[in-house]
Amino acid sequence: MLEELADSAAAEADGLSNSFLKQVERRKSLHFNIKESAHSALRIACFKNSITMQDFFNEISQLVEADSPLLMTIMKDVSDKKRNNQIEKLSKTDEESLYTIIEREMSEKES
Repeated sequence: MLEELADSAAAEADGLSNSFLKQVERRKSLHFNIKESAHSALRIACFKNSITMQDFFNEISQLVEADSPLLMTIMKDVSDKKRNNQIEKLSKTDEESLYTIIEREMSEKES
């Protein structure tokens, strides 16, 4: 009788662990590009708080899922900026870097 109960409990535990594994397997992977300076700042901030960037973005996504007023406000602001063309594709630094690269390429071709 005790063995049957133990086997039943073990089977139930296996079912729970399988359920947990299925939840883990349902995760999605994100890949996106951000400016190097933003990446560095984020990495440093995460390091100072003893978390990974994955921990940070996971928390952000959970706040979005929970309709956090703060995150919804940020998302609306980004949407408004994009709609109003306030988000520039090339920042001043990017523009200067491109000019530097073009000048270097031109001078190398002339040599």
